[in-house]
Amino acid sequence: MLATLMADGFLTSYTDLRTELSAHTGESVSRYGGENAVIREEIVRCLWFGGHFPQDELTTDCGKRLEVLNPGWWNVEGGPDFIRAEFLMENAGRLTGDVEVHTCAGAWWRHGHHRQPEYNNVALHVAMWNDAGERPVVKENGEQVPQLTLNDYIEEEMAELADIFDMEEERGGHAERFCTRALTEGDIPPQWLERFLEAAGDHRLQYKAGMFGQLLTDRPIERVLYRNISEALGYKNNRMPFIQLTRHLPLKTLREITPADATAEQRSKILEAVFLGTGAFLDAADTKALDGESAQYVSDLREIWDTFPKEIPGTQMTPAHWIITGTRPANHPVRRIAALAGLYATHLHEGLFGRIVRCMQSGCARGRRRADTVMRDELTSIFTGLRAPYWSYRYNFHSRPIEQPTALIGTQRAGAILTNVLLPLLLAYARKEDEEELENNVFMIWSRLPGSPPNRILKRMGHQLFPNEKGAGQSVRSFRKQQGMQQLYNDCCLTESGCRDCVLYHAWHA
Repeated sequence: MLATLMADGFLTSYTDLRTELSAHTGESVSRYGGENAVIREEIVRCLWFGGHFPQDELTTDCGKRLEVLNPGWWNVEGGPDFIRAEFLMENAGRLTGDVEVHTCAGAWWRHGHHRQPEYNNVALHVAMWNDAGERPVVKENGEQVPQLTLNDYIEEEMAELADIFDMEEERGGHAERFCTRALTEGDIPPQWLERFLEAAGDHRLQYKAGMFGQLLTDRPIERVLYRNISEALGYKNNRMPFIQLTRHLPLKTLREITPADATAEQRSKILEAVFLGTGAFLDAADTKALDGESAQYVSDLREIWDTFPKEIPGTQMTPAHWIITGTRPANHPVRRIAALAGLYATHLHEGLFGRIVRCMQSGCARGRRRADTVMRDELTSIFTGLRAPYWSYRYNFHSRPIEQPTALIGTQRAGAILTNVLLPLLLAYARKEDEEELENNVFMIWSRLPGSPPNRILKRMGHQLFPNEKGAGQSVRSFRKQQGMQQLYNDCCLTESGCRDCVLYHAWHA
């Protein structure tokens, strides 16, 4: 184990240990705590809607093959969670109906859906875990509903989503663990632990790259990039509406309605009108309540939007799909949509990924700036450099003008896009195309990234793994190690088995 931790480049030792441990225990070590973890139902809905599973390789609990064609519309009113979903089912053909989602299957009865007529159009029941055994799902009209248990198809992706959605509670509390005791007593050298965390962080990035690699087998890279950047711009509250927006407005549609020979400003206005019109923000804007500049701006966008045929998908989105409460003014969805429009006004026809790759080819030090810093800054400047005459001085249509221009995408959000989208996607592309130099440059950036502000989990793991305050601070300053701490927490610290099935425990005793 020590030898593999000393290797150069991306480390695979953590991945190997997880595989060995899984074979030893007979179960996956990354089921997000299995049935012992408490997971909000909202996360399961996100998994379903976001398609974080092989949608054409599913089998219902009764053994019928299932392929999801459309997860449905996110229902913001009463009744089933998703409406008008479409899927193919063995011996039933193409089905259209509603989908109800629960964390555990037994909630169907606990919530009384078997007595509620409004659930009679449910065509599929989706649960993260089946705690009801073979008990059939029955509607008020007596018909049975096929059930899909997602836990059979999802591995670490639950952990990825948990980075964004908070857990309702934690199991195990803050009792002393093996790692804390061993480090306090000096049994584990701090240098070894830090290298172990780097290996865990590398596993995390390489897992994301593997997920992107699977997508690239049958999807254009620009499509994958568009979807994931849009999702990242939605932050925690509006990730799903942004995904829905990209489904209604795929790149093919945007290219068809946006002339390549138009100016960048004209293209940005067109895309902004289409995005905001589809997202229902233009209809919701009351021009009588706006100041002169904003009223004119909305009128101009509406004029553009009205020129497009109404069969453009997305007109069924409503203001209720968006969560505004609790959103910082600078992060208002309309500003993020304007940023997305500005980003693709420049790169819609030429391709955004090409520019990203060119940034990675500029891996030379400049003056006192290291090569990794140069590449990182060029990548993030794609987003932080976005400007708009109107939106740089406005938070939304109804806000007053602000004195100093505010970035459409700040440095922190650009950094999140870099680490969660660009680097794993570049690594997936490099390995797919056997681009060794590109992979080396990805590793150069990744291994030297400074840490981000610690969240609740990182603070806990910092004190648990580095009992002295100085050590905890050092670990937090390295993003690679932070990701390793997050991975270890998701893999091991959420389970009731605790240290017994901990990768760190088995690594040290290997």
